[in-house]
Amino acid sequence: WLNFRYGPSGSVFAIDWYDKNQCHSANPEVHDKSLGRIFKISHAKDKFVKVDLSKATDMELVENQLNRNDWYVRQSRLILQQRGPNPQVHTALKKILNENPDVTRKLRALWVLHVTKGLSESDLLALLKHDSEYLRSWAVQLLSEEKGPSDAAITQLNEMAKSDTSALVRLYIASAAQRTPVDQRWDMVDALYQRAEDKNDHNMPLMVWYAFAPLVEKDMNRAAEIAQRAKLPNAVKYTVRRLGE
Repeated sequence: WLNFRYGPSGSVFAIDWYDKNQCHSANPEVHDKSLGRIFKISHAKDKFVKVDLSKATDMELVENQLNRNDWYVRQSRLILQQRGPNPQVHTALKKILNENPDVTRKLRALWVLHVTKGLSESDLLALLKHDSEYLRSWAVQLLSEEKGPSDAAITQLNEMAKSDTSALVRLYIASAAQRTPVDQRWDMVDALYQRAEDKNDHNMPLMVWYAFAPLVEKDMNRAAEIAQRAKLPNAVKYTVRRLGE
């Protein structure tokens, strides 16, 4: 399969394509373009429905964030984003975020709050202490994805880089460090480099390096000292190479 989408009936539409050349030839004339297929995978109880969510009220669209069918969730989120901020919508979404026991529903509410500008920095800073690693991770993401985290956020991210028990959260912090102003990321990167439990992770050593690399030319001596203490692989190797460049 190349891609698939939910439909409002609950069925799934999938596309695929078969070609004996396996895309290895750059010559477009040798490909058989007649073998693309569209599949519809349905449950026996699925029934065709015609839906126009543009006619739904804001509160109906909020309620759709609890729907089992992700088509309603995505389409309702898009329409709420297009309609813009609404205090009533924000209040209802925060109720889901704070009270719904299902983390996936909390995340759905969080994402709609984000795209409708219903989150304050204090809301996100509070989520950095949430029990769920997924909510902590997304709080890290949303605090840092625009112009970089504030001083208050950086203070908390520095502490989380030292102490958070979730590898997922640490990965998000490593990503956030790359969007943090260079002069303000020293402590965050240093702390991540001390997390020996991530030394065999597929992504973390490089993600931390990407945040660390610009620091080498800022202060070569300080960077070299951090690299020598690092417990993640290749820190010294990459730092030496960067110094040479």
